[in-house]
Amino acid sequence: MSLAEQLNQDLLASMKARDEVRTGALRLLKTDLRNLEVARTDRGKDSSPNPDFGKPIADEDVYRLIRKRLQMFQESADMFHKAGRAESARREEAEAAILSAYLPRQLSREEIAAHVQGLVAQRGKNFNQVIKQAMADLRDNADGKLINQVVREMTS
Repeated sequence: MSLAEQLNQDLLASMKARDEVRTGALRLLKTDLRNLEVARTDRGKDSSPNPDFGKPIADEDVYRLIRKRLQMFQESADMFHKAGRAESARREEAEAAILSAYLPRQLSREEIAAHVQGLVAQRGKNFNQVIKQAMADLRDNADGKLINQVVREMTS
């Protein structure tokens, strides 16, 4: 079963259970998925054709959408905390927690450092080469800011 199908089943289950927070978070994600599907039906212009035209939605695409939506929830929660709206911030944090359960396990700082250390041994202390390869290798399993931070520490 694909991740998109799992999300649809979980959405139906949360609607039946009348879980408003879970239903809201999953509906937002389902809307993002639908928008991605629609975007992939657009051929684009002759001068700039759409490279993703006709491609099916893969689990990697869903993971990317979840990470994007998580970042939005976290930014919103921070803004609500700054504005003194604790209840709204808690709701955003709860929605983020619901969606984060769908992501694969994230690598720890030590695991990222071990991988980057191997890249530094191969490519030298050239930041641009190391960060490019590290992001390509670890993008789906680690936070980009953390990868950048570790690479900066190891190449400086």
